[in-house]
Amino acid sequence: MTPKELAAYVRIKTNTNSVTFPDASIIALLAPHMDDMALEILGLDEDYFGDPETRSLAADKREYPFNSDILGKIKFVEAKLDGTNWIRLLPFDLRVYKRTTDEDTIVANFSNLEGEAYYDIFRRSLWLYSGTVATVSGGLKVWTFSYPVHITSLTSEIDISVDPTTLTRGFPRPLHRVLADYVVIDYKESKTKPIPLTQSELSIEVRKQKALTMMRGQSMEEEIIADLPPVNERWNNGQDL
Repeated sequence: MTPKELAAYVRIKTNTNSVTFPDASIIALLAPHMDDMALEILGLDEDYFGDPETRSLAADKREYPFNSDILGKIKFVEAKLDGTNWIRLLPFDLRVYKRTTDEDTIVANFSNLEGEAYYDIFRRSLWLYSGTVATVSGGLKVWTFSYPVHITSLTSEIDISVDPTTLTRGFPRPLHRVLADYVVIDYKESKTKPIPLTQSELSIEVRKQKALTMMRGQSMEEEIIADLPPVNERWNNGQDL
């Protein structure tokens, strides 16, 4: 759906118009549902909303705050800590580190070599545990996920599944009608005398889960590898019982 189509759908379903159900009200109802479903989509582990974020490294700086729209998971971190060579940073938990976190102690216990540099996540920031950090433009790359962009205008005729920019994410098409129906339900339930829901609206959670299930397994080439018994073992086909 485009924002324009979504607004038209919502108003048909609620028997309203732009005066009785203004654009601003529809937009206000859309945002929280987009965020809620984004978390469920993230749980599919299908990399929807993937957002490789590139940041610049600053000399001796250990903390790099996340953007405000980060969805909550880190997939991969790489950096040019020495100013030249890209390496992968490994996840690390400060609880297992039994030393202090002053710069001299960190540099003495970590390095900028592959497998010896780490990152920890603390107070919505990435913290580096490595050798000396150099100043490098674009020297930190974090493969993470961002919330889809909220709809701010209902006049657009561009499908909301389209990424607004190379750095922002759209909203998956299989859930467009579910998203619109959540707004319809909110409207009906907000009335002083709530408007009865249709059977389709009553089953919205089932419809949403069906759509989420269909969104799993984006690549049909993914292999399923099973453990097989050694070739010299006899298969039990029931005749040995």
